[in-house]
Amino acid sequence: MKWAGSSLKYLAIKTVNKKTVKLSSYNLVPEEKVNQVINDYVIPNATPELKRNWEKRMGNRGD
Repeated sequence: MKWAGSSLKYLAIKTVNKKTVKLSSYNLVPEEKVNQVINDYVIPNATPELKRNWEKRMGNRGD
């Protein structure tokens, strides 16, 4: 799971089937708010692999 896109940000999620799902915020919701929801609701229920991936990507941002 990672943020992608240049002008329109979207969350790119790679599934266990190696498919990529793109969730666009259309820049209507701030990235910080989406990160907060992910940290509060998704990460606690995520697989260890996703937790490590998210921490590696977001750990240095202070979110």
